[in-house]
Amino acid sequence: MVQVNCLGAAIHFIHGVIDRSSPGYQHHPWMRYHVCVPRSRVISAEAVRFGAIVKGLRVERNWTRKKLATRAGLTPQYIAIVEEGGNVPSLTTVLELIEVLQGDIEDVMRKLANARNPPKPAPVAPAAAPAGTTSSSS
Repeated sequence: MVQVNCLGAAIHFIHGVIDRSSPGYQHHPWMRYHVCVPRSRVISAEAVRFGAIVKGLRVERNWTRKKLATRAGLTPQYIAIVEEGGNVPSLTTVLELIEVLQGDIEDVMRKLANARNPPKPAPVAPAAAPAGTTSSSS
């Protein structure tokens, strides 16, 4: 099976032309649409954390990526990229994924915020001097 070059397919898509004679051409009903899911050039720590949360919720329900993708209206490939932290999903996608997984969006956002800004430890009070000792010098 010959795979379609993503760049070539994107160029054909942009220009509205599909070269049916090219060696990588395959006729699929979805060929006019997005062939490759873009990945972010820079890995975001928040995207990785969000992906881990999504994967945890999905695995907790014993769902496959395909099942989650079908229910969320996404592709399994995009679910995999989100779970790996390879793309920062839009707010709409975040809300849809959490809703479909029956997760608590408040809890998810709290986890992400706490990871980004960990709570600072309480200041340690100075130790009190033992009873019977004085700090004055004579």
